[in-house]
Amino acid sequence: MTKRDKLKAHLQRYGFFRTAFWLLMRGASSFLGFNLFVVRTSLTPKTLDNPCRLANLDYRRLDTDEALRWTEDTELELDPEISRRALERGDILFGAFDGSRLISYIWRSVSCAPHSDEVWVRVARPYCYSYKSFTRPDYRGQRIVPALILYSDQEMLKDGYTHRAGYVDVSNFASLAMAGPMGSEHIGHAGFLQWFGKCFSFRTKPVRDIGFEFFGRRSD
Repeated sequence: MTKRDKLKAHLQRYGFFRTAFWLLMRGASSFLGFNLFVVRTSLTPKTLDNPCRLANLDYRRLDTDEALRWTEDTELELDPEISRRALERGDILFGAFDGSRLISYIWRSVSCAPHSDEVWVRVARPYCYSYKSFTRPDYRGQRIVPALILYSDQEMLKDGYTHRAGYVDVSNFASLAMAGPMGSEHIGHAGFLQWFGKCFSFRTKPVRDIGFEFFGRRSD
């Protein structure tokens, strides 16, 4: 799809004003280094009616050895070195399995995780943060990731993480529309400005109160 086709499709789906805002934010990010996000949180219920039934798959937390073994499957886009560093930081990989085959996954962080090579995200207990989800192409469209998020919420609750925090680009209308049905609540905004190799972050007070922030850091 060409850039013109993408623009036409966006106009047809979201209309003129939303498309103009989308283009404005893309330009601000590309040329000015300005990025703005909606921050959302959700409280994990103490009980949940078997989220595995949502996709009729087996869900589980992968230990370090199993997670690193799956990095050998290039279709999964699990970079071996990035995955190793994530596990060393204490990040957790949750996966959905069809039999013995890992077909979808999501990472959860309880400290900090990369947004990009030079900008990271930090959260504070009892909040945890989910990032980088992936589903094999032949399993997409079955809402496996939402079920996996619900499952991982319950597992994180066992370790005392009662809330999940996340963020969505203010112009990503599709993802913003999905957030409500997942039970998350909009609490404020956060973002950053990259200027001459520096990262200047900002956040609204409700976001600051939960310890969520962007900060500059180069990947190891």
